[in-house]
Amino acid sequence: MLETKQVIEAVETIYKPKSKKQAEAWPTIFCDFEFGKADMDMKSGYLNAFITGIRTGAAGALGVKYLAMKDSRNLLVLKAGEQAIFQVAAARNHH
Repeated sequence: MLETKQVIEAVETIYKPKSKKQAEAWPTIFCDFEFGKADMDMKSGYLNAFITGIRTGAAGALGVKYLAMKDSRNLLVLKAGEQAIFQVAAARNHH
């Protein structure tokens, strides 16, 4: 079972060298089916919705950790759809 706190730590471990251009995390694959008519990009690998959700929530929690005021008590999540539960759960576990 994936624990949110462990996923946050793993994502942070990857994002630090990525921010210094020392690593590439989850490279994007781009496909142009018919020029100007349709295209698609996707993250490489076969990640199910739960793993994608918890990983993206962890990235959001890092935003809370590094960008939110330290005395913040409220979190506003807008237009997150199915991601909202992962964003809130990860934000609650960011420290």
